[in-house]
Amino acid sequence: MRQAEPAECTKSYDRTADYRFLSMGNVVSYITAQMIGVIIGSAVVFLHFLLHWKETDDPGAKLGVFATSPAVNRPYASVVSELIETFMLMSGLLIIGANKITDGLNPLIVGFLIIVIGLSLGGITGYAINPARELGPRIAHFLLPIAGKGGSNWKYAWVRWSSRFWARFWQPFL
Repeated sequence: MRQAEPAECTKSYDRTADYRFLSMGNVVSYITAQMIGVIIGSAVVFLHFLLHWKETDDPGAKLGVFATSPAVNRPYASVVSELIETFMLMSGLLIIGANKITDGLNPLIVGFLIIVIGLSLGGITGYAINPARELGPRIAHFLLPIAGKGGSNWKYAWVRWSSRFWARFWQPFL
């Protein structure tokens, strides 16, 4: 693998798994590290709410601490919503990355983009922009001994992953 110039590294920070800079081994390592990180973070959240688990009767509220659920349970409508959100995010990142005027402000602009998309489009499905943010806490919810927790709503978990895949598949054609 060739060494990247510093200028190339700063230009590619917002691209996911850029084949010129990352090997597949690194991509797998990054995904694994993200999953471990969110599961550990979920365990910390579990400890933080430890006294509240017995006091809360609603299993849906307990799941909501860890994972998202749709406002209306229509999985295919949720996939379409997630496709739109992912398309907007990826298009915004590509536009920001191609713009020389914003050099140095990119992290701030990307953060603003994420907030805008989350506030405007995320209410329908619950906005977990990173699929690891959705799956890892759901796994933690499944594994942790939460009093009266109910199910982990695995029927909805596929929505995030499938919509991210299809959005990335169709993005180049649009």
